[in-house]
This record gives sequence, structure tokens and C-alpha cells, in this order.
Amino acid sequence: MRDCLLERGSGRADNGIEMGAVANEFRDLSRMVVGHWSRHAARPAPLRNLTLSLTYRCNARCVMCNIWENPSDPKAEVTLDQARDVANSRWTRGLVSLSLTGGEPLLREDLAEVAATFSRAIPNCYISLVTNGLMPSLTLRRIEQILSKTTNEIWMNVSIDSLDESYNDVRGIPGGERKIQETAEGLVERARTEARLKVGILYTLMPENIHQALPVLQYAQRLGVQFTLNVINGGDVFYQQKPDTTMAWYREHLAEIKALFAELAAAGYDRPLARKLMDVFPQYLEERPRRPVACFSGFTSCFIGPFGDVYTCVPASEAYRMGSLKENRFDEIWTSERARTVREAVNRHECNCLLTCETTNSLKFSPSFLLERARDRLVNGKRPPVLIPPG
Repeated sequence: MRDCLLERGSGRADNGIEMGAVANEFRDLSRMVVGHWSRHAARPAPLRNLTLSLTYRCNARCVMCNIWENPSDPKAEVTLDQARDVANSRWTRGLVSLSLTGGEPLLREDLAEVAATFSRAIPNCYISLVTNGLMPSLTLRRIEQILSKTTNEIWMNVSIDSLDESYNDVRGIPGGERKIQETAEGLVERARTEARLKVGILYTLMPENIHQALPVLQYAQRLGVQFTLNVINGGDVFYQQKPDTTMAWYREHLAEIKALFAELAAAGYDRPLARKLMDVFPQYLEERPRRPVACFSGFTSCFIGPFGDVYTCVPASEAYRMGSLKENRFDEIWTSERARTVREAVNRHECNCLLTCETTNSLKFSPSFLLERARDRLVNGKRPPVLIPPG
């Protein structure tokens, strides 16, 4: 979710261009060169993005995910020592984004300690958390714990798929639409007094809630926070189900979905990454899909499950498992022959997905996208919006 951050400009040139924005573009260009070399050689690269699932315990009953049916045993979940091993790896020193997810990550009692472990090792990365938003009091308590033990920018992303009674159809919690709004609004209020805290709203497009996309976007705009649209994905490991039914619905209603995308763009959902993701969406629905974006999962990003298994990405199957933190240190896994074999499979296009976080990472290594974004930011003078309005 790098594109949703406020740029940390260090000054402004005479022509009005923020020097910090220029530096960011050059850093991304240098990462792109290294990433392309890594992908060409099927060799590891320094990680830009890391997703760490801390638990499969969850208090929601989502239709697009079966994690809640198979909760993890807390004693079997990834440990602080294993998290410390990853944080201190030479491959994570330049990490830009760390995503702590679940299940419901707030159910980890030591969530703040995990965040602090990465904060001490990688103070310049931003830490992103995803919550279902169904526990307003616990959310605010965990955020205070995290803020007190870290120095990083913290993004708290609340999943809001509906603001009406259809929320129960999606998340399986009657009345949950009231709790998620209480959570989001409580976080926004806290962010007014804490510059490091940023708030986002995540919306997942499904048959049950397509009518809620625009209302949720407008709700995010009223709060002054980031809105991100996700589409359904599946996988044997993380989601524990395949998205065949929803994908078929996407294909049957593609014209309606395209019209919705145009409506969202007209209403202000028009960041470069959002535009690109909506543009390539139809290509992922083809019977023999052409991968419209070169995939860098397993090269510059990876996913670590709650049992310490290292995969290329969130929707990966067991075939894309590189190793286990219970058996080897992260550096050994990332540079292993098994990891090389998995990367070669990625290069052969043996997988295909449109998971927003994976595609977003890969777009950061797309020359055409980087040029488009640089033009928006530097030439056209477009600047990221202020996400939290003054109180």
C-alpha cells in the first residue's frame, strides 16, 4: 500500500517539485533495476514488501475465506524469536512495507512486541495492519500498545465491505456494520493527535455487496482516509478455498463491474495504482489468462504464514512453499535451492492472481507504471492527499 502514504518531502525545489518525492522516485527506479535482474536470474533480491500472518484465529465468519473454520493453536504460531530472525535478516534491511495480518492479528496478545521487533531492526519501513474492525475497544488498545513500542509510521486498515445489513451476508456477523464504523471513526479520532498513525478502509468486491462500493468510498472520503478496492482471490494455504464461484460471477457481470469502476474513478478513486488495477482486471478473468503484470512475488516480496512457512505470496499453494522458520533461518530459506526452484516456477507463469497487495508490489517494478506515476507526481504536480483532516 505504498501509494497511499504521504510523501516525506525534505524540501521543495524552485520549480515546486518536492525533493523528497524526487528521491522516492529514484529509489524505486533503483529497486526496479535490481528486481528485474533478480527475476531474470531467478535469484533472491532484497525484500521490498513482507506480509506476515500472525494467526489463523478469527472472530469473523467471512464467505470469501475459510480461515475461521480452522483456527490455529496459539502455541503453534510463529514466535517472537522467529519474527526477530526475519527482522534481522540482511534481506529485509531495506524493507519498505511490513504487513501484519491474520486471521485477526489483534487476537495476538504479543502483537505490539512483534511490531516492536521489526521497528528496532527496520525503523524506516512502515507497518501496516489489517483488522476486520469488529472489536473497537481492543483495536484502540492494541494501537496504543503499538504506538508506545515503535517509531515507525503505522497504517491501520479496517475491512469495510458494507455499511448496511448486507454486511452480515459477507462477514457473517449480524450488526457488524455498526461496530466497524465505530472502529474506523475511533481510529480517525486518534490519528488527529498522532501523526504516525494513518487509517485506511479496505473494500472487497463480491456479489453480495457490489451496491456498497460507492457508499463505502464516500464514507472513506467523509472520514478523510484511504480507500482501497480489492477483488476476490483464493488459495489452498491462506484462504483455504478457491474463488471459482465469485470469479464466474465476475465474468458474467464484467460490464456492470467496468461501469462501477468508472463510477468510482469519477467519484475520486483515481490514484495511479487504482487506475492500473482496474485496467488490468478484465485480463485476469480470461479462461487462459495472460499475466498483464510481471510477477515479482518470491523475488522482492514474500508471505510468511502463522506456522512459520515461507511462501512467494499470500494466495500461493504448497507448491510455492520455500521453507519453514521452524527448520531453518530466514536467510537460509531465501537463498536456498528450493527457493530458486519456486522462483523459476513463478517465471514460467504457472500461477496467476489479482491480489491487490501482490499486484501492487509487482507494479512498483513496472517501468511503464513508474513513469506514469512519476509524471503524475513530478510533472503534473499531483500530490498525495492529506488523509486525516484537521480536527
